[in-house]
Amino acid sequence: MKIWLDDMRPAPEGFVWCRSVNEAKRLIHRAIEPIPLVDCDHDLATTPAMAAMGSNFWTGWQKPGNFCLSVFTQ
Repeated sequence: MKIWLDDMRPAPEGFVWCRSVNEAKRLIHRAIEPIPLVDCDHDLATTPAMAAMGSNFWTGWQKPGNFCLSVFTQ
């Protein structure tokens, strides 16, 4: 499962769309299958709505296993 984290743009094919940091954290913690990639919007913490949804972007992302964290700009 690949995660697309963006509050406005829909996920491309093959990704699960999470619209908030907290939604992505819940999905990561509940995931049974491997998560090879979390693709994140570049302005997650710059908008008040997104900042309020996850006050500390990294807190709570710890989970056994590894995944690539990518940031996209467009």
